[in-house]
Amino acid sequence: MMKHTAEKITPTDGQLRPPFRRPLLFAAILQAALPALTACGDTVAGARADRERVASPLQVDRPHAAAHTGDDLPSLGTDPADRPGTPPDELKAARRSVRLAQEYRELHGDSEAERERHKKIFILTQCEYFCQGMKYLFPERDISLNFVRCIEEVKFSSSEATHILLVVDISSIESMGKFKNAIDFINQINSPRRIGVLVNRYNSYLTYYFFRKLKGKVTFFDSHTLKNGIFQRNFHLWLKGKVFHPMHVIMRYCDSRYGCSLKEWLSLILPLSGESMQEISVCMNIPNQTLYKIRLNALHKIGCISFRQFCDLYIRGEICTKNDRMLYKQK
Repeated sequence: MMKHTAEKITPTDGQLRPPFRRPLLFAAILQAALPALTACGDTVAGARADRERVASPLQVDRPHAAAHTGDDLPSLGTDPADRPGTPPDELKAARRSVRLAQEYRELHGDSEAERERHKKIFILTQCEYFCQGMKYLFPERDISLNFVRCIEEVKFSSSEATHILLVVDISSIESMGKFKNAIDFINQINSPRRIGVLVNRYNSYLTYYFFRKLKGKVTFFDSHTLKNGIFQRNFHLWLKGKVFHPMHVIMRYCDSRYGCSLKEWLSLILPLSGESMQEISVCMNIPNQTLYKIRLNALHKIGCISFRQFCDLYIRGEICTKNDRMLYKQK
């Protein structure tokens, strides 16, 4: 009889050593172990999916992720129950994922993208006509205009920047006082904020003082650009956080009639809002005694005997500024 000896197989370059010398026996073992390996794989995949759902309620099972993401929650038109042949376990898991996503949205509110689209702006103004005009200029639904009469009505956020637009109104002592209180209140808040100030040609000289008072963290807008569309464009850029200067700060001012300088005119106007001479001297970095001399010199130029006389004339409207020129109605 001839002896059959096993032939020794040595792998050459690029070949792998065969795991078994008896391929039929290896196939039988693999066929017997296949159900157990499949069940183990399903268990690991299910555990991984459960961990993902616990980590983020907005993540659902991958077979139904396209139909049950957080963005599609308001209109769940592709419910697994509507698809025929959906296994009960998958249907239960999908419904649980949708419920967790809804609870997550109720607890944490809108997503970051939705908060970026819906900007909330607080506008401090006393003029009802201006409120109606702003609603007409910005009819977009992604901009929420909140008109307030005093700064205490503004709701500051600690997580995102609060946008506040202050409208300068020096037509009355009351409006000037509210504006002064708003500036002082904002300087005491530590939360992130973006401040805008709307001025016109009658009070644009005040930009120098407001710029120093707010430490340069302010954007000025010109009210005379409301009709030509420039204000809308600058307003949208301001909401996006762009750093720009649509209106320059007036550093120099001289009345063409009486020759009053910027410091002289500020020393006359700012105390009407309730700003003390000490506060003005600190903000403008001028000694208090020097500031009184500047105001006295301005009174002599106008022809007023005292500051009280100037206040009476200003309140009655007999003295004002228009187009960078002081008007004095003498009787």
